[in-house]
Amino acid sequence: MEQPPAKRHNAGYNPPPQTAVWEQTLARDHTDPQPLPDQSLTCTFKDGTKKVLVARTLAWAPLGPPPYRGSIEYIRPRDGGPILATLLRGYDGESGQLLAAALEKTFGVDVLSGKGTKNRCSEALTDNRITTDQGNYDSCSLYKDPIVKLWPLLGAGHGGNFDGDSEHAAWVTPLLDAALAAAGRPAAPAHVGSVQIIRYRAAGCKLPPKKTHKSALTFYKAATKYDVRAKLGDNAANGDVLKHQTERWKALDAATRRPYEALAEADRARGDSLHIHVDQDKRASTVLLLALGDTRRMVFCRGAKCRRLACCDKVPGLAAARAAMPKGLAKDRALDELNVAKAAWRTADCKSCAEFDFKSGDVLIFDGSPAADVAHGVLGTLAGTGPAELPDWAKGCA
Repeated sequence: MEQPPAKRHNAGYNPPPQTAVWEQTLARDHTDPQPLPDQSLTCTFKDGTKKVLVARTLAWAPLGPPPYRGSIEYIRPRDGGPILATLLRGYDGESGQLLAAALEKTFGVDVLSGKGTKNRCSEALTDNRITTDQGNYDSCSLYKDPIVKLWPLLGAGHGGNFDGDSEHAAWVTPLLDAALAAAGRPAAPAHVGSVQIIRYRAAGCKLPPKKTHKSALTFYKAATKYDVRAKLGDNAANGDVLKHQTERWKALDAATRRPYEALAEADRARGDSLHIHVDQDKRASTVLLLALGDTRRMVFCRGAKCRRLACCDKVPGLAAARAAMPKGLAKDRALDELNVAKAAWRTADCKSCAEFDFKSGDVLIFDGSPAADVAHGVLGTLAGTGPAELPDWAKGCA
């Protein structure tokens, strides 16, 4: 959960309306609308069909945090320097069970166990360094981080934007205030903030085993696109190239397929991740992250010193790939350079990067303003590390 500071006013603590309407203007499988606690949600989909969803969580309450029973750790660059973040390890003393119960009272079991939205972007991930005729490029479109945003949802209805939910940010203010007090940090400024809920799936959740071959085919297509386009001609339609590659894949024997299947298995074993970045939302200051479920492996660094952050910009052709994408073989090569950059942040030798486990029940606080220059990311999600006592929505591949 990530939020700039929330505005303190009584109206923000009002419960959600008991009846609400959702109009799905995009494809039906793009967003999974779900009711908030004590709410009846009437959904109208693009094809004209309707359905009414009644909340399973019967009463709403703002996110009242349990008493703080944890310990404090400070995250610093590995080669020394100022504190990057404050980690409240084991905030509730119950590996997140009490925090999960509080979160469920605020957003409800339906939202927390839903499928979320296919839109994964936010203002914090906009790359203000790269500007084109279409405006600033958002790095989430480039990296396509395999995460699921559960709240807010894209489009009409509650949440109603691609970024954090500012309308209901005050719902989580009690946790923000309590965490800052526990960390011995000053209270956050009283201005509007936002809240997001993101699901990170552990290894094996990104694709069911029976669909692994689809991921392997993706690696095969990336490796063979030059040859196929050269054979079909530089002006061949993308659909013809993909069709030819699929036909060639079907004809391969098991031994030839095995290297691509190994790449797919390695990709699945890492679990969900979020590329390293410095938040670019100028409205943000205090950021609070709450972990529930499987452990996330985190990386933090000072942006100006971070080789993992800088590695992407040092790859030749990356700026061109982000801006005016060429056509044909030149486009393929530019995209390959971009893919190299996208992978490099995980492995670049970074003497200042601090890596640590973000476990269920931990709360992390840092300055997310662009001026603070705190680079951060999620390297992966570790399977089987979440407490068995958590609710189903916070376990495994929920």
